[in-house]
Amino acid sequence: MRVFVVAVAAAALFTSGCVRPAHDWGEAAIEPYYYPLDGLGDSIVIDDSADSWPELCAKVKPTFAWNGMDMMWIESDAQGKPLFRLNHAYVYQPDGEKPQWVCLSFKEEGTDGYYFFMGHNVPGKARLMGTKPTSDHGSGDYAIVLSENPQHGTVYEVGWQKEMANGTSLAEVQRRLYLLKDRKGRWVFLGEGPEVYWGRSGWREMEGTYGEANIVWESRNGLPCRVEFFITNVKRERAHEGVQLNLPTLETREEGELDGSSKVMRVRTPRPYVLVQDGEPLSDIVERLSVWTLGWDDENKDSKVNATIRDMWRKSILRLNPGIEKSRIDSHMKVWLPTYVESLEYRKHVHVVP
Repeated sequence: MRVFVVAVAAAALFTSGCVRPAHDWGEAAIEPYYYPLDGLGDSIVIDDSADSWPELCAKVKPTFAWNGMDMMWIESDAQGKPLFRLNHAYVYQPDGEKPQWVCLSFKEEGTDGYYFFMGHNVPGKARLMGTKPTSDHGSGDYAIVLSENPQHGTVYEVGWQKEMANGTSLAEVQRRLYLLKDRKGRWVFLGEGPEVYWGRSGWREMEGTYGEANIVWESRNGLPCRVEFFITNVKRERAHEGVQLNLPTLETREEGELDGSSKVMRVRTPRPYVLVQDGEPLSDIVERLSVWTLGWDDENKDSKVNATIRDMWRKSILRLNPGIEKSRIDSHMKVWLPTYVESLEYRKHVHVVP
């Protein structure tokens, strides 16, 4: 039996903010977690293989390699515009043989084995577009110019869509990568931003994560710019078998940045927050958070468990936002919320198992 394994653990990033020599790829992924996949199927082809991650990188010579599994080649199309080829390395290990790091391609004909890669990345090609594409199934693979500076160069956003995840959530997930091309034509890998996600969660809700990127041209950590992210996590009701509960949409927010200190986004807000909507009192904020808390009773909004959930949110907001009850809550004011770890403690009081 043939077995595929997917390395899914985080690994050290191998870029240094500039194009690295083909022979210099750092260490291989440290103790990756391998998820076995049963066979190649009739649609999967091994294009390149090597005994280790550094050897695979030296063989296929990507412009950038990171995460111990991801690769990018920057080329030019027929019009001279940048073209970004993307690939994700997998580990292949037939029975009784040593593991091989491999680059794959997929035939258009045949589907056997393709489902193994649902929720993961497959080879992609991101072409430069004037605007970010939109559809019911995500933006696909694309590249756009985010910002230009006459002195320092151009920042690009590259979207790399994962295969739709298996199961009932129909989750669409897209990774977003950021690069700088300076005025001398040199490429710099700035790093990877937050994933964009949208899918179903349970029978009554849709949930998603959106990230808006903003380029700030100021020197920091040896780079002429940084990428700011304003991340919105959304929970929205979806009708189920004709049942509509008219639940308020919940949007919680976070902020992050790529500032040259790492190729991984740094979260810069101490905790998530909600933005106050026009003229809403504290009770509306509490209610909006409560109805999306695990354990909420949709059938009896005045139940004892719902009262406990409301009290939990009210107390936590007052603790984290001193004086908010006595002061005017202005529109677009940030109301700080518990972190996920802190919320676990609160949930014990309503007998909710996360």
